[in-house]
This record gives sequence, structure tokens and C-alpha cells, in this order.
Amino acid sequence: MFKKNPEMPYQSFWALYGQNIRQEGVEVSGDHLAFANYAHIWRSVLDVLHDVYCGPNDVDVQPEQEEDFISGRYIFVKTERWGRCKIFVEKSGMGGQEIVFLHTAGSDSRQYHGVMNNISMRKRCTMYAFDLPSHGRSFPSSQPLGGHSNSEDAYIECIAGVIKGLGLKKPILCGASMAGQVCIAAAIRASEAGIGASIPLQGCERVEMKRDWSDKSPLINSATFNPEWVYGMTCPTAPVENRKLLWHTYSGQAYGIYHGDLDFYFNGWDGRGRVETIDTKKCPIFFLTGEYDWSNTPEMSELTAKKIRGAKFKRMPNLGHFPATENPGIFVPHLIEAIDFIQCALNPGEF
Repeated sequence: MFKKNPEMPYQSFWALYGQNIRQEGVEVSGDHLAFANYAHIWRSVLDVLHDVYCGPNDVDVQPEQEEDFISGRYIFVKTERWGRCKIFVEKSGMGGQEIVFLHTAGSDSRQYHGVMNNISMRKRCTMYAFDLPSHGRSFPSSQPLGGHSNSEDAYIECIAGVIKGLGLKKPILCGASMAGQVCIAAAIRASEAGIGASIPLQGCERVEMKRDWSDKSPLINSATFNPEWVYGMTCPTAPVENRKLLWHTYSGQAYGIYHGDLDFYFNGWDGRGRVETIDTKKCPIFFLTGEYDWSNTPEMSELTAKKIRGAKFKRMPNLGHFPATENPGIFVPHLIEAIDFIQCALNPGEF
């Protein structure tokens, strides 16, 4: 932890304590409630100790954005679980390839602003991103206040509704974490979902790890605990402003949203015995996974990709659980490589 630029999984205490890579001897003793409620305090103390001992991380610097090219609007989508919802959708670019981005659990589509403002992506693609019902700038669903829950069927139905509502024709679907898992589910159910290809970020066939219920405890401030937990999944050299955006969006969601999304990520998604049925001739799939992720590791994604005939996998250095948000400058070349692969697979005679 006290190297200038720590390697995975030493970038944070959460990474050491992470459910998938539990380090022997790393534990919390004493008052667990205080540990959760003051996560932002002890994390800040560890950051200061690190910087005093060996200097700040060599964080990447990205140029300041001079102009924004994203426009937004609302559409109505009806699903069985969430009812008729007013959903916020963003759009950017004028390229020939349509692509839909999905945000992670308990967040919103601001995660993709760096990608959607990238000049190479704007020339290459027409990009869309939307906030799930009850998330970000979308309106609340029909579920009880604080009682949000997500499932594969609800998620797929919502994606299909957005694609139909926008009039898209078999776009590429791309998303990370919970959205990475649904990208795999959508590839299995490609015709139903209305997609033509899939790029799961931080996705695998099943996440088997102990669930932490602190994200919805009435005794814990979820506005400070939830963002701290996910903050520890990022690469320590990612631009500071991007890591702050992740913390901010996770702190700003309504009570129970993050927890309800994890109903799908932890318990609801199971692609075991199903991923092998993906027809990559009809729906090519390219897995991209950042190396600093302790929740869905590159090894987990690679093992899943190997079970799918014709699938591709790539490990992304210097990126974590939120690659599109953490460092778009590093991520976009990987994304374009995946898009090239998909277009070649769908139109081999043109390449």
C-alpha cells in the first residue's frame, strides 16, 4: 500500500479486504458500525499517510474540456417490474455505428461523458446512454420508496424498450460491472434485447462473493459508505477529477438504489451453462476488463470468454472497475479495438 503507485490489490484497504481477493490477516476488529460510518475518514487518513511516506500517486493528467457535445432528452419506457417510467437519455456523435452505454449499479450515465465527448468516438459512432428508472436524472419507478430491486428480466426489458423507443437498429451494447453482466445476458437473449453485438466491461458468468449489507443499513450513512466502497475499485493513477465524479455520483443516488441493483449483480445474474449458447456470428462479444478491479477480476472475465466460441477478451492495464469513467484517454483505444473486431465479425467482406 505504501509504494508510490501501488499494484493491484494494494490500491486501497477495500481492495485488500475485497470479497474476491481476501488477504489473510486483513480484517476489521472492534466496532464495525463505526468502521462503516467513518469510512471516508479512515480512507482519507490512509491517503495522507501514503502521500507523506512515498509521495502522491503519479496520476494521469487529462486536458480540460472546452466544449460539451452531449444532448439529453426524456423518453417513456414501460416494464413489468418498474411500470411506466420517464427515462433520461443522452446522445452524442454522428458516426455510422450505433452504441448504447449502460451505467454501473447505483449510478447514472454521467460515467460515459468522457467517452461520449471523445472526438474519435464521435466520428466513429452515434452514442447513447441512459439512466435506469429511479437512477440519476430518470424519474422514480412504480416500486416502493427505498424498495428498488433489479433482475435480469427487468433489465433486459428496459434495454429493449429504450432501443425500441429510440428507433435503433441492433446497436452494440456496452456497460461495466452490473451492466457488464447484463451485456452478457443480452448477448444470450440478443433477439429479445434488440442488440447486434456486446462489449461487457468487468463482466463474467457469475460473481460469487460475500455480500455486504452495509449499503442499506439504517444505521449507516449510505451517502458516504457506498461511494467509499466503490472508490477503492479504481486505479490509483486515474485522473483525480474522474475518481471524484465516481464518488459524487454514488453519493447522490436515492436510498436503496445501489443495494437493489446488487440484487442482480450478486444474486440475480447466473450465466453458468448459458454463456456457451451465445451465437457470436449473430452477436459478436468482446470482453474488456481493467486490472485494478477486485470485484470482477480480469481472470474471471477471461474464463467466461473462453467458454464462448468466437468471443474475444482483453485485459486493460491501469484501469479498474469503472474503465470508461476512470480514464477515457486510456480506455477509448481499447473500446475502438473492440468495435473494430465486432464490425469485422459482422461484415467480413468489408475488411
